[in-house]
Amino acid sequence: MTNRLELNWKLDGFVDEQRYYCSTSPINLHSLPIAKAVLAGDMRSYIDSDIQSNTKYYIRISSIKNGVEKPSNQIEITPKVTYINKFNSSSNIQFLTASIAPNISVDEVNGGLTVSASATQNINIKLLDSPPLKNFIAEFDVTFVSVSSNNASVMFVYRTTNWGVDAGNLAYMFGRSIGGVYLIKGNNGAGTTETDIINVSAAAIPIGQKIHFKIETNDSTHRIYQDGVLLREATEATFSESGQFGFRSYTAGPLTFKIENLTIVEN
Repeated sequence: MTNRLELNWKLDGFVDEQRYYCSTSPINLHSLPIAKAVLAGDMRSYIDSDIQSNTKYYIRISSIKNGVEKPSNQIEITPKVTYINKFNSSSNIQFLTASIAPNISVDEVNGGLTVSASATQNINIKLLDSPPLKNFIAEFDVTFVSVSSNNASVMFVYRTTNWGVDAGNLAYMFGRSIGGVYLIKGNNGAGTTETDIINVSAAAIPIGQKIHFKIETNDSTHRIYQDGVLLREATEATFSESGQFGFRSYTAGPLTFKIENLTIVEN
């Protein structure tokens, strides 16, 4: 999980140095606190990783030239929880499978997770270090590398507090098969029965092509986007607690897929 502020600003002309002020209380122009960072005069961006999510911060950037300091206007920022998983370590994921275990590979260079199943297989992938969230915006890329059946899917799992092997053990699963869009509701550990909230056909996903997905929730509203286009929206409120995230895949035959560039931001 990454908590940080990414700041960018404009400044005309040349200065000797700049100072970055960040405080949880308003910054008094007549009694400036100690600068959190002293920056070079030509810098126009800065990343502050020493912050807490859901905390209001007051920020000023000042410029110093010939000993004269000119502070900027004050801005207020409340950072949201941000989770980035580049799948560069097997320690932050757990595979829950029945019968045949999938072949798993982690791409250390590109930060991708490649999963290969050799036969009919249900695969639950739990993100062990994901923050518990209720409302969020999740974005990631999926590539169906090779598929032997149209009955193959990759779904994003959320609001789950009781993980298991069956889909019914999970809370919500929103995603795509080769030719369909699904929102599936499980029982969040209370049983193995699953229910289709959405189960509709959609344009076939091309094999070998990276597809960008965005999953967005706001209380009872669930949305799925593909390459920037809203595919489906649903209203469903059975599970309203914060839960962890992961992925689920089902295939009726050999399947290889890759997940990359996962980011989850509190909504």
